[in-house]
Amino acid sequence: MVGGACSVAAVVGGLALTSMAPDEAVASMPALSYETLHQSFLFSLLNELALGPPSGLASATEVHLHPLAIVGFTGLISNAVALLPCGRLDGGRLAVAAYGRRPAAALSGLCLVVLGLATLVSDEPQFLSFWALVVMLLFRQPEVPCINEVSPLDDARSRLLLPLLACSLLVLLPAPHFVPEYFDQDALRSMVFPIS
Repeated sequence: MVGGACSVAAVVGGLALTSMAPDEAVASMPALSYETLHQSFLFSLLNELALGPPSGLASATEVHLHPLAIVGFTGLISNAVALLPCGRLDGGRLAVAAYGRRPAAALSGLCLVVLGLATLVSDEPQFLSFWALVVMLLFRQPEVPCINEVSPLDDARSRLLLPLLACSLLVLLPAPHFVPEYFDQDALRSMVFPIS
């Protein structure tokens, strides 16, 4: 959870630095394709809140970002994959501790089905299919039994798994290519990025 919080802080800080930088400095920053950025719903939302939706063909193909934002983006992806409730990943261990072996196995299967369906609707299916294959091939084995699997977790800790899974899915699922007209983008931008 600390790694995910640090990644979000790096993304917010990097996007704030990008939005405050002069145009000449932004042009010299590393660029990522717009399609790559839209492979994460959460990062895409933060990016469009900080920098606004792309305008014109040139900015629709690539986005120049401060290196701190790119580091935060990769941190978000790696933390989100680690929180998937599959096998020997951290999320799999959390699921076994919170719900037991059988419900954790069902949650793992459901998670892989959601990743598979998201791969079908993604513009760049190799992004999600790569992570789904890594999880299925390398981390799908069940966790080694613990000495004490009988003592249940308290309710507060058990309830923490589902919000963590939701955050993981917000990072790993692709974003639609539109900015909804029904929310006040300037108000949200001032809440998320108060210094810009």
